[in-house]
Amino acid sequence: YSCTLVVPDSVVGHIVGRSGKGLHQSHDVSGAQLRAYTDKASPLERRVSIRGTDQQVGEALIALGKRFMRK
Repeated sequence: YSCTLVVPDSVVGHIVGRSGKGLHQSHDVSGAQLRAYTDKASPLERRVSIRGTDQQVGEALIALGKRFMRK
């Protein structure tokens, strides 16, 4: 399974964290593979790709949502 989140550039730092720490923590909690990248067609937005089993993707979404709510 995979899921891609579109995140405004202004808040992506809260989700990704310094040196990707937020993505690493979300991976550790969920086991999913997470990657943040820029889509050239949308320079003011970032994409966060999540891949894994359905349970891993769901747990990663919850972990990222919690990080976003703490912003």
